[in-house]
Amino acid sequence: MELAKVGVNPKSVYLGTLKDGNVYFETHKYGMKYDCVVYGGNYQLIDGFTVIEIQHQETKRTHRFKVINPNNLTPDEVFQICNEMGVKALFVNQKYYDKN
Repeated sequence: MELAKVGVNPKSVYLGTLKDGNVYFETHKYGMKYDCVVYGGNYQLIDGFTVIEIQHQETKRTHRFKVINPNNLTPDEVFQICNEMGVKALFVNQKYYDKN
């Protein structure tokens, strides 16, 4: 099946297969392929994880991270994301997180 560009980020999300009546997508990050469902700005992965997109306010670069629950990040996830983005705090899904 030929993949067509669709979804939240047309550069990285491609139409996938139909399973259980839902439209599933494939997305690529650092050479890895995830099978996922797109909702809002998040990619729900088939393995239960979610890939969230966070935009840096100054550089406007969008970063993606694999997390357990996009509505409640763990301290380890916050620490890793802050370090990779070079920031001290995050605002994800209407929730504020401090690196410390």
